[in-house]
Order: sequence, then C-alpha cells, then structure tokens
Amino acid sequence: MTERPRMQMCACGEGCEDRASVKWRGYIVVDCVPDQQAGRLIPAITEGMADAVAEERAAVVAWMRERAHSAKFETQELVKADALWDAADMIERGEHRRGEER
Repeated sequence: MTERPRMQMCACGEGCEDRASVKWRGYIVVDCVPDQQAGRLIPAITEGMADAVAEERAAVVAWMRERAHSAKFETQELVKADALWDAADMIERGEHRRGEER
C-alpha cells in the first residue's frame, strides 16, 4: 500500500490553532502552515511523488534494458538478458506493484 501524505496537528511545538503540518512516510514535510494551505499541499505532494516514482521506474527499466542489450552472446548470458528484458517489461507495466495495491 502506498502511504499518502496526511495533514496533522501543527508540530512546531508552539500549540498553534488553525495551523497544521503535513507528514509523509514518518517525516514532516511541511510544518506550521494554515490548515487550508496544508490541505491544498497534499495533492501537490502526492502528484510530485507520482512523478518521482514514474521517473525512477523509467530509469530502472532503461538500466535493465541496457544491461540486457549489452549481455555477452553466450547461452547463459542470453538467458539472463531475456529474463532482464522480461522483468523490465513487467516493471514498465507496473505488474511488480499489483499485489501491493489490492
């Protein structure tokens, strides 16, 4: 399951009313902002996370395909290259995450 950013009580320690923090993966990413602003930041942080995940997935797929393409032409290396290529295709389609999202 993908953890989403969430709004929580202000964590600055000053006991602020009508102010909040935004926490993601156990870290405070935005602290002591008006509640409305914190609420608007959550979709922006979520979108940024999605972009970062897509970029990382593309980088992994490109690396795996390059490794598969540059494999030596020996039987054992070709088997590894085919497996890498198939795995890269599965990652690109997001199949490696489907079990977690249920």
